[in-house]
Amino acid sequence: MTQQVRRTRGPHADFSAPRQAEHQHGVFTRQQALASGLSESQVHYRISTGRWLPILGRGLALAGQEIGFLQRAAAACLTWPDAYLWGPSALTAWRLTDSNPFPVEETPTLHMAVPWSRSPVAGLQQHRLVLPREQRCEDHGLRIQHPDQAVIDGLAALTLELAEQFAAWLITRHRLGAKGFAEAMVSYKGRPGSPQLAKLSEFFESNAASHGELLAHRLLKRHGITGWQANATIVLKNNRWLCVDIYFKEIELVVEIDGRIWHGGEDAFESDRNRDAELIASGYKPLRFTVKSLIERPDYVVTTLRQAIAELSR
Repeated sequence: MTQQVRRTRGPHADFSAPRQAEHQHGVFTRQQALASGLSESQVHYRISTGRWLPILGRGLALAGQEIGFLQRAAAACLTWPDAYLWGPSALTAWRLTDSNPFPVEETPTLHMAVPWSRSPVAGLQQHRLVLPREQRCEDHGLRIQHPDQAVIDGLAALTLELAEQFAAWLITRHRLGAKGFAEAMVSYKGRPGSPQLAKLSEFFESNAASHGELLAHRLLKRHGITGWQANATIVLKNNRWLCVDIYFKEIELVVEIDGRIWHGGEDAFESDRNRDAELIASGYKPLRFTVKSLIERPDYVVTTLRQAIAELSR
């Protein structure tokens, strides 16, 4: 039975959405409204009077409905029925629908993998490629790229700053290592985004989770300081696991790099000091350097570190 809304106008008219919208995050199309039994004039009336509002492409929603990423994503999938949310947009969709912790926020435009080029639509960015069957997923009424490949495409398509932050998240949580990233680089050769992946390669090769850590690794290697691990996991006395920037296991020395992104502000300062207190209470020796010191006073960093190593090695 296709009749879903009353065909009346006036104060008692039913302006509810077609039933399909229930499974599309409240979003629907003009074609679905017509298929539900409304006439062209009734659909036009609802749109022209603002009862139904266009949100993106062919997508419509009821006036007053909250419009967020999932509604825009549903509209994108309705606009291009053979397309899939891709890269950064796929990661955002997985975070919101599957409780996946990918820290990728909504981008101004939705990235869509399309099998063939089509006319531009405001708010949608098309990436001309056919996703293999194993990369196609349908979840919560959306067509989404599989998260494993979306991770690589996200690193390639995000702004460099956001890609570096995402790389840091992947490295510290052991979601993507040097071997996996190197394999992805080979498969990405010649594709748009490969130059950005090349810029990120040193992060994965050195297991650095930030520019500051990368600078520290270069400095230690240049001065022949060995015996350390990058982004090592240690265990505190309360059995809590902690990931530290640089760890000298033999002497239980922990080196942390304070950068402005992760360590700026009063709250971050207090958090760092609490972290140091936990390390000390568990028998570790924390030592902190700022990114500014690594850049402007590398000799000071090396000298201080050598002194700490010498004292703890006695």
